[in-house]
Amino acid sequence: MDNTTKHSDWITFSVVVAIIALLCGMIWFVALMLGESVKFVVLMLFAFSVTIILPVFLLDVAGFLSSFFTKDPRKILLMGLSGTGIGLLILSGILLFMGGVDVEKLENNYRMHSSEMEQAIEYTLSCLEDGSGLDIEFEGRGSVSIFRICNDGSWDGAWKPSRNKVDSLAAEIGFSREILNEVRDRLYKAKCHSISIVKQDGTYDVATLMFRRDLGSAYYYDIHNVDMTEAEMEAINADDCTRIAFNPHVCFVYGSPAFGDIAFPDKQAYLEGRWSND
Repeated sequence: MDNTTKHSDWITFSVVVAIIALLCGMIWFVALMLGESVKFVVLMLFAFSVTIILPVFLLDVAGFLSSFFTKDPRKILLMGLSGTGIGLLILSGILLFMGGVDVEKLENNYRMHSSEMEQAIEYTLSCLEDGSGLDIEFEGRGSVSIFRICNDGSWDGAWKPSRNKVDSLAAEIGFSREILNEVRDRLYKAKCHSISIVKQDGTYDVATLMFRRDLGSAYYYDIHNVDMTEAEMEAINADDCTRIAFNPHVCFVYGSPAFGDIAFPDKQAYLEGRWSND
């Protein structure tokens, strides 16, 4: 077999490996985006990664590097497949090893920042007129990812709104850009990223603050203006699969991904641990 044939075979092999790596990366990424609902799948992928994905990743890197030194017409295809596959595998690995959110982190953040949460609620409430409401979520750098307003029970808003859209909607409830920035800053001090609240008769019923998104899921605090009764808390902990009554004033809430289990992950284990420590 001459060198040309060997080189062609290596390029063919590299392209096949790049396709496998890309498929592995896509499977990992989709599984991680679905979060807890496919936790078993993620763990199985991790278990096989040492024997399957890691060698494929290393071969993919070798194929990517070799594409710089070849004149084979499949060079661009190899570079594209390898580069995308490597990127997805690295991203998936980062997401896997960074660790997500769980109820313990939710509780710890509430214990540390409950006063900042109350201050964010009080400020937002003070800027609202009776019958109006606000539902706003900020991304990491402070841009608005979700913005809705309520006027006399009617909601209007947008996902990923433009700056002009945000300003026009905010003006309808008397909010300026400065007020929105202050709401954002107070939420960030509480380590939260969103608030949903409606003002009625000078007060509110429940204010919902988002702690963090975790891939396809999200974790919230429902902060009640009027404390829940013991019976209400027991009913939530016994029958409500998406909420945990932490104390009479606050519930931890799980927003499930679009597909999969809607139940709060590890709810029962968490409650049993709390009961055993009481």
